[in-house]
Amino acid sequence: MPTDQPPIKRRQAGGGRPGRRPGRPDTRETILDAAYQAFTSQGFRAATAKSIADDAGVDPAMINYFFGSRQGLFREVLYRHHEPAARQAEVAENISDDSAQGMRGMDFAERLVREILRAWERPETQSLLTGLILSAGEDPQTDELILAVGDSTGEVVEKQLTEDGMDSALAHQRSAVIVAMNMGMVYARYIVKSPVVAELSVDDVVARYAPAIRGLLAG
Repeated sequence: MPTDQPPIKRRQAGGGRPGRRPGRPDTRETILDAAYQAFTSQGFRAATAKSIADDAGVDPAMINYFFGSRQGLFREVLYRHHEPAARQAEVAENISDDSAQGMRGMDFAERLVREILRAWERPETQSLLTGLILSAGEDPQTDELILAVGDSTGEVVEKQLTEDGMDSALAHQRSAVIVAMNMGMVYARYIVKSPVVAELSVDDVVARYAPAIRGLLAG
């Protein structure tokens, strides 16, 4: 009888590893829960597909079946806990709308820096992304994940620039530079914890970074 689940290694009588679950309907959610715990506690590099599968009680092949790879699994965890669709909409609204909560009276550059800091001040975001960023350069898929983290922000910036009349090609370049600047700020403050940058208050970081971004926005 055909099935949409991949073949699972069946436990042989008197042998095999105990505790493996077949492809039950909740297997995908179980893997995601185990992966979130592993990535936040061990980091991206140390949390192997095998260790996650062991924690979930499933065959490691199930990770490739549901997510394509360990990177694909991490991407799914990231979208779920860091940037689900509602979160993306909230980020875009907060950056674009000067009446958003906590953003009143700020210009676009200030709102942009503050929203990035707001996300990184969340412990779950730091736990998920720090290990990923420290794995930069290990393989192309990991680097693609890192670049994807800034995509939603870059799209908002590029949209703002084109709405302000900037040529689309130049707006695309400027938005990429702004995202790169913000990634550098995040790296200094949250990854390597440079004393000068890490000890600044959120308000101080906004005050120091926003003028540089404002200059790029001005054309």
